[in-house]
Amino acid sequence: MNIPEEEHIFQLMSEKLAGIISPEDDARLCHLIESDPPTRAAWEEYRSRFPKEHLDNQFAAADQIRWKPLPLRRKIFKWQYAAAAAAIAIGVFMLLPGRDPLPQTTTPPTAGIRLTLADGQQLSPGQPASSAQKGFSLEKDSLLVAADAPAPGGYNELEVPTGMDYRVALPDGSVVWLNAASKLTFPFAFTGPERKVTIHGEAFFEVVPDPGHPFIVETPNGRVEVLGTSFNVNSYDSSKVKVSLLTGAVQVRQGEQAMLLKPGRQAVITPTGSMQETSFAEEQTLSWRKGWFWFEDTRLADISGVISRWYGVEIKMDGEEVARQVFTGRLDKSTALKVFLEQLKSTTVIDYYFDDAGALHFK
Repeated sequence: MNIPEEEHIFQLMSEKLAGIISPEDDARLCHLIESDPPTRAAWEEYRSRFPKEHLDNQFAAADQIRWKPLPLRRKIFKWQYAAAAAAIAIGVFMLLPGRDPLPQTTTPPTAGIRLTLADGQQLSPGQPASSAQKGFSLEKDSLLVAADAPAPGGYNELEVPTGMDYRVALPDGSVVWLNAASKLTFPFAFTGPERKVTIHGEAFFEVVPDPGHPFIVETPNGRVEVLGTSFNVNSYDSSKVKVSLLTGAVQVRQGEQAMLLKPGRQAVITPTGSMQETSFAEEQTLSWRKGWFWFEDTRLADISGVISRWYGVEIKMDGEEVARQVFTGRLDKSTALKVFLEQLKSTTVIDYYFDDAGALHFK
């Protein structure tokens, strides 16, 4: 089963345990349990996590829980109230599209993708370049740079606005996926001994090996040197740039310091020159590439940064205590802002409102 299908089946299992599953979904889930051994094993393992008396009464006691006074370190977003009783036991929330009765407000409009060429010309997807600028195709969801076409020199800048992500295919065959509110500076042709680009924001790289021409990623706090690998760079917070390695090997440099990373390891670089090596959770770090956001014991102040970049709204905290509230769970990127906020509010831990200027306040 692929990841979206696994998430949906997990939801059906929770609904079945809570007694709110539709007849059609119940029939489909029962068929999968009977015919698919991995699903059957997952169902038995999932049921085993709960006391028999809770399964027998379909978590009726959940209706009596006073959510606000509970001294939990983790606050749980409830994607459906009764089914949340099942989800609480494993400490996750899931906000999935098409399952919520609240109005589906749309994401605020953005300025769109903008490519600024080395000569200062600015282009949007579908807008033709001048006759002097050839060898690339700027589409709605990707920028393709031809490997064998004549290309002008200099560095270009691609800007991805809030509420979007974007794919860039570089002339050497390497691919970069840019997250919302990010910028990539790159040439249309790599010349010289290095293949160098600059990232502000967040991007995932799949670099084609070329031992004679190392791939260099410049960040606000240092550089990443690559021969051929896949890795993620997060520089949204310039005080803490994170380089997370999935495959291959990279060397991270800050001034005279250098750190060689192995798969599964992450370098955290600060402007003061310090570098720290840690492990990282791949599922959480790369969740944005899979269409959702993963939060694990994450402060509301940090979640707000994700909300602001994706939904394009200014966010303010009405008090330090609110900003320090900690949550765990997953948010589907197609979830409307109104739905997300109402689910967040349903924890009874926090509330929200919009001021006259349109800024979103948490209180």
